[in-house]
Amino acid sequence: MGFFPPDHKFATETASTFTQEETDRFYSPGKQLKDGDSHEVIVCGGFDTGHVISGYKYFKNDGQPHTTPFSEGYPKDYKEDIGLNYEAKFKRKVEYGSHTEDDLDKPKQILSFIGYIKEKKDFAIIEFNTRGLRTALEEILSMDSYEANEDGVYNFMMKLARKGSGTDTVYTLTPAPLKAPVRNAVAKKWAEIKDKWYLPALYDNADPFAGKPAEATTRGLPPTHRDELGADHEIGKKTTEESIGSDWV
Repeated sequence: MGFFPPDHKFATETASTFTQEETDRFYSPGKQLKDGDSHEVIVCGGFDTGHVISGYKYFKNDGQPHTTPFSEGYPKDYKEDIGLNYEAKFKRKVEYGSHTEDDLDKPKQILSFIGYIKEKKDFAIIEFNTRGLRTALEEILSMDSYEANEDGVYNFMMKLARKGSGTDTVYTLTPAPLKAPVRNAVAKKWAEIKDKWYLPALYDNADPFAGKPAEATTRGLPPTHRDELGADHEIGKKTTEESIGSDWV
């Protein structure tokens, strides 16, 4: 099973409305973690099952997100509707319409995937928009020992930790083998929701919790990962069997 969309740019070089419950299913490390906090995450699904997207994202001046896959190129016309950058909007209190071009934000590279978060005992759409986090996950998934099984649940958990604040913030991802009872329990829960979650809907600002539309077409190519030599390979499948306590589920 593949994880990364094939057009994913590796870091190493909405109109719709959501209920509060659905809003809580969107996870951003910058918002969810404070200095010294950490969460443990199990990665589920991949690009070919509609559970991973990557590309460029920015927020329009009306607050709506705009997301496109890497294969469609850098958003050339983003200056026509993008919002203001943080410094202009929040520090200098610039009003949109009275801004200069230098006040505009820029599209960011993002990687979004579904993970089961131990502390929340639930799944979430996790967005990585920093180079460091994307690099760390890319490196973890390039390891031969860490793969998804046929259920789409990966055989490792990763500790996502934050240290510092503001421009001094550092995030780390530390993987560890996932033990069999936990993996089986998460796989059971995953089977209940995996057909209801479809992340490519975010490209259209549609509901990612409404399942895959019958008319949906894949935006991208067969999934691959990139090795240290720059070659792309399809991600394989491997499993492990160990035991662990029941505090995960």
